[in-house]
Amino acid sequence: RVCDLVQPKEKILVLFAGCGPQSCMLCKLTEVSRVVAVEKNPDAIACLKMSRDANKLGPDRLRIVQQDVREFKTLETFDRILIPRPKGEGSFLDCALPFAEPRGAWIHWYDFSEPGGESGGFVSSRKEVEDGCMDSGFQCRVERIVKASKTSIGKRKYRLCVDAFVWKEDESI
Repeated sequence: RVCDLVQPKEKILVLFAGCGPQSCMLCKLTEVSRVVAVEKNPDAIACLKMSRDANKLGPDRLRIVQQDVREFKTLETFDRILIPRPKGEGSFLDCALPFAEPRGAWIHWYDFSEPGGESGGFVSSRKEVEDGCMDSGFQCRVERIVKASKTSIGKRKYRLCVDAFVWKEDESI
C-alpha cells in the first residue's frame, strides 16, 4: 500500500525495520532515492542484510543501521517516515519527527487499536499522532487511517496505519 503512495526520488526512513520487508519492497518496487532502515535487533539486522543482498540492493540505496531508534542520529531529512512501532512502547513520534523534511513529509504511524466511530473508528490513534506532532512543533494533517492488515490481531483489535502529512510550523508548504 505505501509503495503506491511513494513518489520518485523520495528519501525514506523506516524505524523498527525488523527483517526489512517494507524497506526492501520500497527499494525494489519504487523509484526512491534511498531508504534508511533502523533496527536494534541483531538477528533482524542479519536477516535484513540477507534480504538486501538477495534483492541486489546496494548499501547506498538501502542503508541499514543497527541502533535503537531513540539513539539514531543523522543530519539527513526524509520525505516519508514509516513507524511500525512495537505495541505498548510509546508513540516514538518525538524520535521520528526531527528527521522529517521541515517543508513537508509523510508519516505512516502504525498502532494497535479498537474500532470506534470517526474515520474508520480509530479516534485515539488519530489524537496520539496529532498531539505528538504538536508537541514536536509540527503541524499535522491526518489524511487517512486504514487497517494495516485484513484480519484482526485479537478480539476487535487491529493493526492500523495513520497516514499524516506533517510540516514545521514556521515553514510554508
